Amino acid sequence: MSLYVPQAPTILPATAPEGTHDCRLNYISTTQLRLDRFGGNRLMCNGVREVIPAGGVVLNAPVVASSVAYVWCGPSGGIAGAALYLAYDSPEPVIDAFGMPVHPTFRYLTLVGRAYSDGSGNFQMTGNTIGVISYWNRRWLSIAAAVSFSSGNASGLLELHGGMRLNAIGFGGDFIRCLMEGSCLNDSANYTYTAIGQGGGGQLSQLGQHFATVPNAYGMISCHYDYLYPAGGGVFIMTLMGYVNAGIGTWYPQSTMLVWG
Repeated sequence: MSLYVPQAPTILPATAPEGTHDCRLNYISTTQLRLDRFGGNRLMCNGVREVIPAGGVVLNAPVVASSVAYVWCGPSGGIAGAALYLAYDSPEPVIDAFGMPVHPTFRYLTLVGRAYSDGSGNFQMTGNTIGVISYWNRRWLSIAAAVSFSSGNASGLLELHGGMRLNAIGFGGDFIRCLMEGSCLNDSANYTYTAIGQGGGGQLSQLGQHFATVPNAYGMISCHYDYLYPAGGGVFIMTLMGYVNAGIGTWYPQSTMLVWG
């Protein structure tokens, strides 16, 4: 009896001609995005496998200020084989006859990403904002923030600190994972409550609680929430919320957001 050894898998070279979406949209700076080759050099536009240039395809800011829009790629003038360019526009994509997500009006423009601009029309990708995501060849992106805050509120959940806000965009149907962990205390023997909120205006996660049997006793806090991003949604804002039933609560949390982009 002989041992069967399966054939080694075929690994496509970095410039494989067969692909239909061998690319990734990358944030370069506040004034530039670039569609780069990834695993190949092709992007299907209107049924044609267009060649992505070795230096990528660039989109320069400013774009429409204070907006969330899709990023598209296609040949200039819709002419097959012409130089590729990137466009920033808001219409929801549709699926064409070749199974590709495309611009509803200019079908030669294929969806490659999504981006968020500030009031000056510049791209947003900072320590607390994920404002550029790729549609193809996505990976986990993460941001985090940590700050201490004290509150004597006893009337209900309040946003603990604006500095804890984390911002992200997505595609419809994406999950944005929100995580929070840290410690808290109350200066008297009372409860301290914590939750993940949305934009400071509403509770998302279950309410965690810590009861201090003696004043200033530390307790661990931890909660998470998976936000289902809606089609055509805007900037999702994660924040930390909390309150105490009496006394003054102090929180030492870190919030983390994971986005598939």
